[in-house]
Amino acid sequence: MTENLHPVLLFFFSLNETMQSLLLGSLIVVGILLIALIPARAAKKFPVMHLALALGLVLAFLLPQKITRNLETRYGHHFVVTSTLQQSPALGALFAAHPDAAENFRQYAQDAIAQGLTREALSAQIAAEVSHIISKYTETYMPFATDEAVYNNLKFSAETLTKLKENPALCLIYTDNMMREKELDMLKEALGDDILTRAQSFKYAIIESGLANTAKTKEKPMALETLLDKLKAGYAAAGFNMAELAALDGSGNFSAAESCNAQANFLTVLSAMSPEDGAHIFRSIVEMSSLSQPPEIPAAAPPEEMPEKAAVEAAPVQDETAPAPEAPAE
Repeated sequence: MTENLHPVLLFFFSLNETMQSLLLGSLIVVGILLIALIPARAAKKFPVMHLALALGLVLAFLLPQKITRNLETRYGHHFVVTSTLQQSPALGALFAAHPDAAENFRQYAQDAIAQGLTREALSAQIAAEVSHIISKYTETYMPFATDEAVYNNLKFSAETLTKLKENPALCLIYTDNMMREKELDMLKEALGDDILTRAQSFKYAIIESGLANTAKTKEKPMALETLLDKLKAGYAAAGFNMAELAALDGSGNFSAAESCNAQANFLTVLSAMSPEDGAHIFRSIVEMSSLSQPPEIPAAAPPEEMPEKAAVEAAPVQDETAPAPEAPAE
């Protein structure tokens, strides 16, 4: 995916708004003065150049913003695409494999510019859209990616969500990829300015390894019984409650804190396994969840409740209305 944008326009769009206005204003003044040279020679006694300079200064104040806006509306999306590809080279390989995604992104950039957003708001909106695209194709290529790429992403995600446990609402916004300008600022404040770059680098590795798997061979899902045994052992070793798994799919009446905690602990358990097991289990669960009728993964009851529950179930039910048994005859 390439954008044929003239180098002069690339240079112009790379400037900040103040420098753009100064550049355009200077060009307007110089242009009007050059045009005024011809009549100035013919009317030597008339202050043509003074009037031209005054006119140029007035127009230099009024016109730059309108010119900039027209240029942005017509060519701005090309610059957005070009600069995005420069910042994320791996995105170029993805767009080359999916021309429809490239065209959709170009159209998204054009629509975003048409809204007249500030540069900061536009930058945040484009960053959020790039994050959405990467997350979408990470899921697409995960079944074909290497164990190492999947495992490294699991480990990074586990560390990130663990840090976000203190802010459950932001945690869920991050996992659901619902970030916009405000949320991006909050995320950067909590985890550092390079959080999105680091997160995307691990997802890019999954996409790249999936694209490299030209045969599109993928591992079979792990047997459910084996998967459960490994999860039980992992949760027990980490000291977590396996009943938290119920909060992973987003259904049910779980708070943001419970959902965030469940996701962070689940990824922590997987990242504590070998790369082969952790990646295999994660891919298996993703594939199972995509089925029309996914198998139910039973969650263990909380340890402190199990003895009491077992005792209640084992005790016979006393029917108070039943007649007392007769005493045996002597």
